[in-house]
Amino acid sequence: MLRNVAPFLFFAQLALNAARSWMFFAALSQFLGLPKIVPQFLVILVAIAVFHRLDAIAAWCLAPLATWLAMPA
Repeated sequence: MLRNVAPFLFFAQLALNAARSWMFFAALSQFLGLPKIVPQFLVILVAIAVFHRLDAIAAWCLAPLATWLAMPA
């Protein structure tokens, strides 16, 4: 079950990251990118929890991204 969910979570956070980057940088609007941070952060936290049950190293590889999103602007 977790092996099926893990790739979905990884690609979901990747898509949210791409969307936020486009909204923030291409549209030149920091406020347009702000609403994407919360869902992306939540998906990353769930992905870290799922990945940790499958492979701890994979979970630790997502930790810097979660830390980066948690930093105040």
